[in-house]
Amino acid sequence: MLNTLCHKDLNEINKNNMLISSIINKSKTVELANGVFTRKTPVPSFTQMIKQYEAKIDKLKDAESINKWCSDVTHSKISKVIDFISPDDVMILINAIYFKGSWLKTFNERYTEKGIFMNCYKDKSWVDFMYMKEKFDYFEDEKIQAISLKYKKDNMVATIILPQDNVNDYIENLTLEKYKDLINKMKNIKVKLYLPKFEIKYETELSNTIKSLGIIQAFSSNANFSSMVDVKDAYIGKIYHKAYIKIDEKGTEAYAVTYSELRSMNRFKPRIPEMRINRPFLFIIRNEKLPYGDDIFFMSKIEKIEAYPSEYQFSSRGYIITNK
Repeated sequence: MLNTLCHKDLNEINKNNMLISSIINKSKTVELANGVFTRKTPVPSFTQMIKQYEAKIDKLKDAESINKWCSDVTHSKISKVIDFISPDDVMILINAIYFKGSWLKTFNERYTEKGIFMNCYKDKSWVDFMYMKEKFDYFEDEKIQAISLKYKKDNMVATIILPQDNVNDYIENLTLEKYKDLINKMKNIKVKLYLPKFEIKYETELSNTIKSLGIIQAFSSNANFSSMVDVKDAYIGKIYHKAYIKIDEKGTEAYAVTYSELRSMNRFKPRIPEMRINRPFLFIIRNEKLPYGDDIFFMSKIEKIEAYPSEYQFSSRGYIITNK
């Protein structure tokens, strides 16, 4: 796990996480909550560690109590994360994050107009595009355009990366060093920005994704979670993730819940760049005061925008819904 997380020891991870938590606890736009629901009494050292994160520790009773906790910490945005508790479940660990930020420079609704968004499968959607000509942190080369929009509080920033080619290929080759280099290359210049209004709701089961990163033993009978709970054959059953992001003229609202089941078993006249975000892109909400890699709170690949959906839809690729 440590190798996958690019850390040398658990203390290093906890130190970084405590730094992030201390910043979030002072934040007026970001709320973070952790919950541990368990049938067995946790190991004392584990109890002490999770209390440092101000995590809720409670008995594992029923699905209703867990769903209520998630609803409370996400301002009723995610009211259900689990249908039932398996008799094999020893411990359920949940992390929730909620963000609501107003743009430092808000978009004027008078300039919002319909336009075409080219979806990932080359089909088109007729969506609302917000418009603003202002100074932003901006970068472009022959492969990408990137822009950062500041929120009013807490050093929070929305960074949008718009590849010229396939967004999936770009993401596959994106590394921490490339991300850091991109942010550092940005210059504060005037840009004509066309940003689509969108709303995305996404859910997935992450076990296979985690395994593909090299964390396999934790899901098998060879797992060892004795430092957390005194159950010899405890292993990770499933890891679920639900997320939501909404962008409009005023700002952004986003929330996410992740829970895992621990089971037994020009020169004279400078050119003003124009960035028309009308094809698949990468959307990031980050804190510019945190170290690169630890600064990202939300990251979403926007592949498709539906014009007038009748209801929310979900897919393993993420699914864009509505733009009212």
